[in-house]
Amino acid sequence: MESKIVVEVEYTDKDIRDALFQGINKINQFWVVTLCVFIAIGCVLILEFRNEFSNYFNGMITLFLIAYFVFIFYCYINPMNKYVELYRRRKYCTYIFSNESIELVRPEIQSTGKWSIFNKAFELKKYFILVDTNRALTIIPKRAFKNESDIEGFRNLIKENITNVKIMC
Repeated sequence: MESKIVVEVEYTDKDIRDALFQGINKINQFWVVTLCVFIAIGCVLILEFRNEFSNYFNGMITLFLIAYFVFIFYCYINPMNKYVELYRRRKYCTYIFSNESIELVRPEIQSTGKWSIFNKAFELKKYFILVDTNRALTIIPKRAFKNESDIEGFRNLIKENITNVKIMC
């Protein structure tokens, strides 16, 4: 007999922002780059205000830093807000995980998929993040599991069915 793990999730904006923030910072170490850029911005701005923006090179650095902020907005903040909006529309759903398939049940839709759709999985402190072949994320908060044995069973399922699993707790 095949065991199934039923996870009923009610998403909040905080869940999604927190999971994405943890994922980006732990997986990609994005915070190191951002910290370095903020330090550089502070130094360049102090230098520029002292020199009244007289040096061409420093002006170019300032333009680069402005472009970096635009990059962060379009590649970091904007996609995060789109994921929050997507999960806000989902609001409540039930996942049924088995060794053979994954079922998604929502009031307006019911679908079944195979594990092969996912090519990566990450376990963070409070979340599981599954990455599918289109690089879309499925975020599952650990608080949605009924007990610790369900979390352990899900951990075993993703290790059996997804080749690239990283535990980042």
